[in-house]
Amino acid sequence: MKVIECKWVDENWVESLIWAPSQLYRRIKCGDKLFTLYLRWRYEDPWRFFVARGDMLAEDDRAWDFVTEDLFERYNLFRRDNEYKIAEYEAQEIFYEELHGLLCLKGSTVVLVWSKEVMEMASKLYDEFMEIVNGVDNVVIVDDRNSVVPSVHSIGVPKEVFVKLVQWALGFVDKRLQLDFFARRY
Repeated sequence: MKVIECKWVDENWVESLIWAPSQLYRRIKCGDKLFTLYLRWRYEDPWRFFVARGDMLAEDDRAWDFVTEDLFERYNLFRRDNEYKIAEYEAQEIFYEELHGLLCLKGSTVVLVWSKEVMEMASKLYDEFMEIVNGVDNVVIVDDRNSVVPSVHSIGVPKEVFVKLVQWALGFVDKRLQLDFFARRY
């Protein structure tokens, strides 16, 4: 099994929201590859979403190139100019779905989006996750500080593994609720 770790370079989206063009950027490093998520709004709706390989915020324009077409168009998403926060969230979710192809991975892939800090606190749950995905070709772990509950995306994973992953994620939510209830009660 190949394990790839991804970490956001930018804690939040870099927002350049002048009237037109408005542009939003967020960079992420996966293994040795750097990607920039790029949202653009030009004079009229909708927002458009592209992924670039490299650093679009670098001063050198040759430091990056687009590796996707407009993914919002492909996924039939239409966001108006004032819906940019929703667009940011949807862009990240689409990016996780596209990671398999962007990283040129072969075989089955599971993408786990979860805070590394929470992972370390809940190491037993992380070990359970790794046991479930044993036999999957690729595991991509995205360290997202804002993610308190694990989000799992899968590509080409057998149905029984996917079902176990969903049960595992729901079990974590249930355990979090139990812990929260316990903390409030005592």
